Amino acid sequence: MTGTVPSTNAPPGSTEQGQVRPPYPAAAAVFALILALYVVTIAPTTQFWDTSEYIAAAKALGIPHPPGNPLFVLIASVWGMLPLAAHYALRINLLAATTTAAAVGFLFLVADRMLVSTTALPRWLRRLAAGAGSLVGAAAFTVWNQATVNEKTYTISLLSITLVMWLAVRWADVTGGTAGTAGTAGSAGLGGSGGTVARTDRYLVLIAYILMLTMGNHLMGLLGAPLVAVYLLWTEPRALGRWQLWAAVGFALLVAASVWAFLPIRAPHFPPINEGEPTTWSALKAVLMREQYQKPPTTFRQADFISQMGNYVQYYSWQYAKDWGASAQAFFAVIFAGLGLAGAWRQLTRDRRAGVAMLALMFTITVVLVYYLNFKYGFSYRPADNLEREVRERDPSVWVCWSRPWPGGSSRACRTCPGAPPACGAGAWRRRRWRSAWSRWPATASARPAPAKPCRGTSPSTCCNRWSPTPSSSPRATTTPSPCGTPRRWRVCAGT
Repeated sequence: MTGTVPSTNAPPGSTEQGQVRPPYPAAAAVFALILALYVVTIAPTTQFWDTSEYIAAAKALGIPHPPGNPLFVLIASVWGMLPLAAHYALRINLLAATTTAAAVGFLFLVADRMLVSTTALPRWLRRLAAGAGSLVGAAAFTVWNQATVNEKTYTISLLSITLVMWLAVRWADVTGGTAGTAGTAGSAGLGGSGGTVARTDRYLVLIAYILMLTMGNHLMGLLGAPLVAVYLLWTEPRALGRWQLWAAVGFALLVAASVWAFLPIRAPHFPPINEGEPTTWSALKAVLMREQYQKPPTTFRQADFISQMGNYVQYYSWQYAKDWGASAQAFFAVIFAGLGLAGAWRQLTRDRRAGVAMLALMFTITVVLVYYLNFKYGFSYRPADNLEREVRERDPSVWVCWSRPWPGGSSRACRTCPGAPPACGAGAWRRRRWRSAWSRWPATASARPAPAKPCRGTSPSTCCNRWSPTPSSSPRATTTPSPCGTPRRWRVCAGT
């Protein structure tokens, strides 16, 4: 999964990434930097609320409150055996710091990849921008707070979300880069599409496995699924028709779901923490379904939805100036929200697939999440009113992957390859991308042409990826010598 992608007909947005390795060393450096920040500010022992329960459950290999969180207990129990600190609570806090720093590392990879298709920045400046965005996310109040004390299971869920995001983005690059050779790679792959297709489908199997496995930690890990769905349907919807892929995914889901067997296996041993005691099928069902909470259905609102969204906005305003007063909180919230909206618009106009995927993710972790959680009024929301409130603040992890600088010039300023036809206008390019992909897809993915896009560099290695073969019958195909030395056909916009 770390090799280069020999792309000649990659889809929009996969140009540079198809030639170079992902910046894993830079991501490792970001991970180390963020981990050092968390370690310096880490809590030396246990803290309030669920912290002690989960630390003790890890130590005793017990079962915390429903739904039991077996994946967290297993991971934390093994982690706690490592001689990282003298105090056990500090070791589990270090687990929270490490998983959050790893999540920031994957967020850096996603940010760097998305900046490839939305800017014309040189590599060093693009890495700097991605690193700055990752730091903004890592230093947000709720994220930093959860990273320095293991209050619950959220940091592992955050890691699973960012890992799934990166795997989806990487799968889209590899699939787009190998579509032109999948049909000739052999007939032993999945669905008879060749060994290359079989190799790329492994990403989808791994994503499905992680999504199911992370449910054993917290349902929060599923929040990355809409982004995966957009990338799958936009990039290669025909993958849904390969029965071999479905069989592999089914087996992966079954293996991942086996983590829940920990509950009925461990409960009869009656560890010191054994909440719900799932020793019978009825007790196990009650634990899994969280029956003890007696939470009403989402159609019965515990607070009006407008106020719930307002509470979410209040929590967002805390992320960058929590201790500086309401005015400073509002100022920085507007600044970072503005950067996020500007980045979203730029991404939608430059790389519509990634933009729509990120919009699906943002909609899920804001509107959908607030509606599903259905919290009562926040503890500090409208304090002068006599309202039924939550017993504590429920500030969720606010996603800030769009709240980062998005530098770069207009698409009309992009340079073209030496000897290539004039660059298409940005408006014509967007109109071409809006056309239905279904009407242009040939019978096989291997013959699918990819639309061209103006080059942002002049080196042959950069331009090679811009030249894609097109059928000789295409009325808009013009033969032009490739700067790579191989004659290829260049798809130009209508009217050029």
